[in-house]
Amino acid sequence: MLAAAIRGGAQAIITANAKDFPAAALTPLGLEAVHPDDFLLGRAGIPGFADELLRRMASPLHGA
Repeated sequence: MLAAAIRGGAQAIITANAKDFPAAALTPLGLEAVHPDDFLLGRAGIPGFADELLRRMASPLHGA
């Protein structure tokens, strides 16, 4: 996951496993670990974000 984040130019790693991604290791790489709950709550004010997210999550379940 870390290699993919670096290669992809990510700013954060979304993970509930913070113990394996300490800030001391990520900060020099320009990354931070963000809990999934915090990631989603931080985007709650973006119009249509939740609707689009739920639609995409449901698509594989309904064959769309």
